[in-house]
Amino acid sequence: MKRALGRLFPSLDGRSAAHRGVARRSRAAGLLALAALLLPRLAAADAPDPTALVSRAQREMLQLDFERAIELLERAEATGANLREQLIVIYRSLGESHASVGQGPEAEAEFRRLLALDPDAQLPPGSSPKLTAPFAAARDFMLRRPALAIACERRGDDRAILSVQSDPLDLVAAARPVRADGSAVPGGARRPGRARVSLSFPPGAEACAALDRHGNELARALLVVGGARPPAPVASSGDDPTSILPPGEVAHRARPSRAPAPAPRPATIERDDGPAPPLYARWWLWGAGSAVAAGTAAYFAIQLQSDQDEWRNIKQASQEHTYREAVDIQERGERHALYSNIAFGASAALATVSIVLAVRASRARPEATAGVGAAPLPGRGGLATLWLTF
Repeated sequence: MKRALGRLFPSLDGRSAAHRGVARRSRAAGLLALAALLLPRLAAADAPDPTALVSRAQREMLQLDFERAIELLERAEATGANLREQLIVIYRSLGESHASVGQGPEAEAEFRRLLALDPDAQLPPGSSPKLTAPFAAARDFMLRRPALAIACERRGDDRAILSVQSDPLDLVAAARPVRADGSAVPGGARRPGRARVSLSFPPGAEACAALDRHGNELARALLVVGGARPPAPVASSGDDPTSILPPGEVAHRARPSRAPAPAPRPATIERDDGPAPPLYARWWLWGAGSAVAAGTAAYFAIQLQSDQDEWRNIKQASQEHTYREAVDIQERGERHALYSNIAFGASAALATVSIVLAVRASRARPEATAGVGAAPLPGRGGLATLWLTF
């Protein structure tokens, strides 16, 4: 029937084919639109949760499975969805895990990243030397370098500049505008850059975020208007003492004061010796071991002397003793001589290590300084004070 109608009405058959083609194209377009809506949601649902990965890694650390913990922590970092506080936890956990499996250089690198974000970070008291050694090395490295710091300055109505003021480990790889709490802003595009990044600032953005190569937030700085912050007043040594002081201070400084100037006090210098050396690097520990070894050597030397006296007595009264008794005393004396020699050698070696560590510790301390000062006391008595400081 359909073929017959097609032969009788060819135009109708062509129109039906055209309608079928339009219908197929419409269904394909609808499926593509539906896929475009669902795929981002499905991808977001399948993306790993960095918080859950870090929690699982910490449980593995408690079970002493540090290899598995490292794998989970690296996956959590690679998600690129971590804020600064979460990154601090990841870097610390990675450093402790690497150190626990004997990977010292990797642990020191992770501890450096930790201290770049949190200069006041510390290990728990009583941590193992396997942790404290790479952590101390990382702290020594970072003591000579400033921590990560950024600034965010508005330029125009819809632009801002993120300036990296210090980045000792070259962690910054990109930037983006965010809200004050770090949450994303619609239209806040990520821009690559290191020292200086120009950002498009959409409505609702309040801060700039510095990102690492994965997209994690390393630092965040609130937006300031360019030139809005006046320079802070500083002390001047010029002739005009009121030229840079606030108005309330000008009148006070302009009036001469009759109150006597207080006597100068010696300056107090605070010293930071850095982290304390581990127990095995203390000179007194090796010195105590040297003393114990020396005492042991002296004990066996006394026993050797006693053996020699007894052997001489047996030799003088050989008719009263057997040959076996003389041999036993000789062998016992040789053992005591061997023990004494070993103990004396150990004492000398331990004393050498103790002396080396003591010299290193003395060089690490700042040299003592002495000063003498004098100042008149207020009043007409003309008395004076004198002090000596070390």
